Amino acid sequence: MNPVNARSAILAGCLISAFGAMVFNILPLLLGSVQDGLGFNDQQLGFLTSAYFTGFCVSTISAFYWVRKCNWKKSAVVLTGATVLVCLLLMVVKNYALYVTLLVLLGASTSAVYAIGTTYLGDTDNPARSYGFKIGAEAALGAILLLLLPPLVVAQWGLQGLLVSMMIVFLLLSLSIFWLPAKGIKGSEEFKNSLDTPDQLVVPIVLSLVALFIFFAGISSLWAFIERIGNDAGFEATDIGTALSVSLVFAMLGSFLAGGLGDRFGFLTPVIAAFVVLVIGLYTLQITGFTYYFLGVCLFAMAYGFSLPVQVTIVSCFDTNGEFVVLTAVSIALGGIFGPGIAGYLKSPDSNLAILIFTGVTVGLSVLIYTYVFYFARYKDIQDQQNRQPSETPF
Repeated sequence: MNPVNARSAILAGCLISAFGAMVFNILPLLLGSVQDGLGFNDQQLGFLTSAYFTGFCVSTISAFYWVRKCNWKKSAVVLTGATVLVCLLLMVVKNYALYVTLLVLLGASTSAVYAIGTTYLGDTDNPARSYGFKIGAEAALGAILLLLLPPLVVAQWGLQGLLVSMMIVFLLLSLSIFWLPAKGIKGSEEFKNSLDTPDQLVVPIVLSLVALFIFFAGISSLWAFIERIGNDAGFEATDIGTALSVSLVFAMLGSFLAGGLGDRFGFLTPVIAAFVVLVIGLYTLQITGFTYYFLGVCLFAMAYGFSLPVQVTIVSCFDTNGEFVVLTAVSIALGGIFGPGIAGYLKSPDSNLAILIFTGVTVGLSVLIYTYVFYFARYKDIQDQQNRQPSETPF
C-alpha cells in the first residue's frame, strides 16, 4: 500500500474525487443538453438534479458505516463499472420517471467514489492543503470539459455525445485507482484507541455539517440554473459554455489558493471573505449584458471554490478520529437535493432575481453558523484538548 502522504496517493485521491464530483461540475451543461434533447421543463430539471443528489446522499450516509471497512481500490473499480453502466442506460432511456431513477443510481455510484477520496485525504498530514488541491482538481476537470464539450461534442451530437464523453472521462480517471491506498490510517483500531475525543467536539461537528448543507443548498440552486439564466438572457450557447468553463478555472484557482494558505489566516476570515466575493458576484449577475454575466459567474465560482475546501477542513479539524469527515459529502448531497428543487420553483421566465436572493441568504446564514461554531470552540477550549499549540490552531 502506498504511504498515505505519498504524492502519487494524494494525486489519486484528488482524481477520484474529481470522478465523484464531475456530474455536479458539468451540471449546467448536462441539464441544458437534457432539456434540449428530451424536452423536460424547468421544474423537471430541478428535480432531476435533486434525484442525482438523493442517490449521492443515500450512498454517502451509508459510507459512514462501510468506507473504513472496505478495500478502497477494489470498491472504486466496481463503482466505476456501475457508473459507466448507468451512463449507457441514460443513452437509451427517454421516459422521465426512468431518467429520475437512473440519476439516483448515478449519484449513488459516483458519490461512493467521492466518499472514498474525501475520507482518504482527511487522513493526510495536511488535510487543509489536500482538500484545497482536491477541490481544485474537481474544478479543473469541470473547466476543461465545459470548455471542450459544448463546441466539439454537444454542438454536433447533443446529449448522446455528452454521455459518451462522460463515460470516457470516468474510465480515464479510474486509472488513478491503482495509486490509491487500500486502507487509511485513522480507521485502524490502534489509532482510535490512542484518541480521547472530548464530547463537546460533537456540537461544532454537527453545526459545521449543518452550515455546509445550507451553504451548498444556496450554491447548487444557482449553479443548476446558471446556464439557463444565460440562455434566458439571449446569450449564445458557445459564449455561455466559455463563461462556465472559465468560471471553473476561477473555482480551481480559489481552491488551490485555499490549499496553499491552509490555516494560515484561520478559517473564519476566509469564509467571510468568500461570502463578500460571492455577494459581489450575485449583484453582477443581475445586471444586463454578457460581460456582467461572465464576471458574475467567475466571481461566484471563485467564492465557492475557495470556501468549500475550507468548510470541509473545518469538520476534519474537529473530527480527530476520522469518522465524521465523510458526512461532509452528505451535507453537500442534501444541499444539492433541496437547493435545485427550490430554485426550480423560484425561477421564472421573466426574472431570476429570486434565485440570486436565495443563494445570498443561504450562504450568509452558513457564515453566521460558522461564526458561532468558532466562538463556541474558543469557549470550550477545544484546541487545547486536541493538543494544538496556540500558533497552530485554525480558530
